[in-house]
Amino acid sequence: MDLNSVRDTWTNRAGEYSPAYYAHYGPNETSTVIRDILSGYLSRDATVLELGCGSGRHLEHLANHGFENLTGVDINAEAFDTMRETYPTLAADGTFHCSPIEDIIEDFDDGQFDAVYSVETLQHLHPDVEWVFKEVARI
Repeated sequence: MDLNSVRDTWTNRAGEYSPAYYAHYGPNETSTVIRDILSGYLSRDATVLELGCGSGRHLEHLANHGFENLTGVDINAEAFDTMRETYPTLAADGTFHCSPIEDIIEDFDDGQFDAVYSVETLQHLHPDVEWVFKEVARI
């Protein structure tokens, strides 16, 4: 599978596993684990980035528990439409980028975030962009 095929799979995702699908289920056990881990290391004003944020269900959970500086990246534009409908406060208060991870990650400054996390997203990056993992550590 080439790089563009991988991107297209997630850019145009509809139905099962679409942004609306995940928004319907909302925050879950994974959201709680992320919150518990971040709470153990960071203050509520820490800068947090989720790579592959989808419609924002995990970020919404963090926001509902006091995290204030939330950023997300997702390749699927529908994710942000769904976010504005389902989590309007998050959509208004957070910073969001519609882009493939590999096209935006170099734009972030060294150490820009106190925490960067991803849930079931990085595994879908094409092997040609494995350099992204060093960028995650850098930012």
